[in-house]
Amino acid sequence: MFRRKAKGSSKSAKLESLFYSLETPLLSYAQRLNLDESSAQDVVQESFKKLFISFETVAQPKAWLFRTVHNLAMNHHRKHNRVVSFEASEDASGEMASSDTVSPDEYAERMDTLGVAREVLNKIGGKEEKVLRLKFIEDISYKKISEQTGLSESNVGYVLHHALKLFGLEMEKRGIGL
Repeated sequence: MFRRKAKGSSKSAKLESLFYSLETPLLSYAQRLNLDESSAQDVVQESFKKLFISFETVAQPKAWLFRTVHNLAMNHHRKHNRVVSFEASEDASGEMASSDTVSPDEYAERMDTLGVAREVLNKIGGKEEKVLRLKFIEDISYKKISEQTGLSESNVGYVLHHALKLFGLEMEKRGIGL
């Protein structure tokens, strides 16, 4: 009458069910974390592989998968994205130099964004502004920032993290996503 499923097939059935119900939301989430479609697919696939390995020890697989996608996306950004200097190039007259490879519309949008970013940076103020300027405009190390500000190197990292969050929130309020 009733057949008992093998122990391994129960795990497989649960994983299959999770995959079908969560694959699309996880892909959407990964893309909202600024991953391209291919990288998002890789991150979601890796998350399910990790879940398969640790399935017996995971109490809340859905939450675990979302956290794992988040962590893997952040690892991807750290590995593939380099911090780009906040500084824009200027010519001898102090005017912003345009690139031949950028259309006039793209150039104007970049300059608008740069102007907003400068406003936001000025609004942040305090040690957060100083640390952001030293790191991204002057491009100096945590150690040198520590020497100039009197903060410990680890505190420089904390202040920088906090300042970047504030900066990102202010930019989003102004309609500019980072």
